[in-house]
Amino acid sequence: MYEFAPVLGSALDRGIRPVLRWLHVTLGLSPDQVTWASFVVSVASGVAFAIGHVPLGLVLMAVGQILDGLDGGIARQYGLISEAGHRLDTRLDRASEIAIFLGCAAGGLVSFRLAVLASVAVLLLTTIVDRSRLDPGVKRFALYFGIWAPYPLIFSIVFAVNLAAYVVGLLIIDFYHRSPRRFVQAIALEYLSRCLFMVELVLIVASLGFGIDYLRAFSIGGLEAILSNALFFVPFEVGAREGAFFLLFKLFGMDPQVGLYASIVGRVRDFAWIAAGLILIWVTGSREAAPSAAPPVAPRA
Repeated sequence: MYEFAPVLGSALDRGIRPVLRWLHVTLGLSPDQVTWASFVVSVASGVAFAIGHVPLGLVLMAVGQILDGLDGGIARQYGLISEAGHRLDTRLDRASEIAIFLGCAAGGLVSFRLAVLASVAVLLLTTIVDRSRLDPGVKRFALYFGIWAPYPLIFSIVFAVNLAAYVVGLLIIDFYHRSPRRFVQAIALEYLSRCLFMVELVLIVASLGFGIDYLRAFSIGGLEAILSNALFFVPFEVGAREGAFFLLFKLFGMDPQVGLYASIVGRVRDFAWIAAGLILIWVTGSREAAPSAAPPVAPRA
């Protein structure tokens, strides 16, 4: 479950070590058995959604996800990691999500068409995720937000995010295999640009007479990037970036108005660079479109 962040997985394993020991040593359960238990509970969750018991479905889905995390913990803790176990975990994860999605459709929470589209997008992403290492994680977890948002909107987001991740994943795979060195350089330059942006954030806040250390600015900027990526479907991130900065500055114990000001300054900077780019395109395009001098015509004999 935490292949994308092994450090996070190891930290969680240490925190739940007594639970892992109880499951594996006391009860004698193997990682595969816990994986199957997670699948059974997830199917039960889909049934609960289908018969209209949404709260029960959400609770069972949460239990299934907890078990889905414990199977990998047991495998890592006791040296039982294997390719076969990884394949079983991946296949049953997708089967669990399809069962839950179809259960939501059977219960009238969303149309069958939208549930099938979301399932197909998730399956497409799964076919390349081991090579691209890109998985936004927007699958059944998104259903918890049904408490506040309509399920058709949530399933539309699940479909769009996973389909977009599939396309981006294909581009990553193609770029990496064609030029691994340039791929690493691109990632390094992107990281460097993020680090420079955090310096800009420190300077913007300092211009208002407030102090913010680089580590806090880096944390706020990183979390804002994650929120912006999650809300990629918002055109030009209108309101999304401003709201993210407002909320994050408040969470970090700072004046949220400062965060709003910082986001507006960043927006103005974006517009300035866009304008400069458009002017450059217009100037270079005008030069290329200028008619060249006609070659001299040789006189007829």
